[in-house]
Amino acid sequence: MILCVGRLSPVKDHPTLIRAAALLRERWGKPFQVVILGGPAGPKDEPYVRSLHRLVEELNLQNIVSFHPPVPQSALPNWYRRCTVLVNLTPTGSGDKVVWEAMACGRPCLAANEGFRETLGRWATDLLFRHGDAPDLAQSLKTCLRWIRSA
Repeated sequence: MILCVGRLSPVKDHPTLIRAAALLRERWGKPFQVVILGGPAGPKDEPYVRSLHRLVEELNLQNIVSFHPPVPQSALPNWYRRCTVLVNLTPTGSGDKVVWEAMACGRPCLAANEGFRETLGRWATDLLFRHGDAPDLAQSLKTCLRWIRSA
């Protein structure tokens, strides 16, 4: 399971993850699922949420990408422990604690935020991807999934 946690708003860049899932389906050839866990911050984000669902349908990813409503903070560790990898699409300059939360649960994290470079240390080259770049994210996912399958 590839997990993405947080509110559903444009700054979170979910279309990149959805497009990367379509590319990964072609390149990986093994089953996987993407879970997007969260909800809109308010009514202004509803059109964005609808656009995400449309994109999933356009790319025929209904059997791969699923949306789940927000959960209480206390339930997040169970989600992190169940996932194979967490993806955080927030751009550089925006803080997002879910990366540290997932790492604290022993899960690898792919991030678009260069601010995590020091935290990711020697793994930064493989775990950071270019913001908004679905092919780069798909390649990072494939690399990370290969590590886990070979472990």
